Amino acid sequence: MNLFSSLGFEDVGAELENAHRTGKKRDDKPRHIIAKLYSRPLKRKLIQASRSEEGKATLGGARIVEVFSPTDFEVRKKALPLMKMAYDKGKKVRFTRGKLLVDGQEIAVV
Repeated sequence: MNLFSSLGFEDVGAELENAHRTGKKRDDKPRHIIAKLYSRPLKRKLIQASRSEEGKATLGGARIVEVFSPTDFEVRKKALPLMKMAYDKGKKVRFTRGKLLVDGQEIAVV
C-alpha cells in the first residue's frame, strides 16, 4: 500500500484483493511482493505511473511488473489486439487464468 500511495494512488485498498511476500527472509535483500488487484484499469495506471521518470524516482529502485505463466503469456500476447479493441469501446476487459473475459463473457483466443 505504501508503494501505491507513493505513486499518488491513495484509495487502492478497495481494489487490492490480496498481497504477500515471497521467498525466504534474508538480511541482505528485500523479498518480492505479489499483489492481486480487482481492477485491470487501475493495474494499467499503476504500471504506467511506475514506468514514468517521476515514478522511478519515487519508488527508488522498486519495480511494478505484471507476471504470467509461460502459457498464459503466449495466450495473452495473442489476445492483446482483442483486449485493446474491447477496452477502447468501454467494455470491461479481464484476462485471468489463461482466459479472456469481456463484460464477463469468455472470448476464444486463436
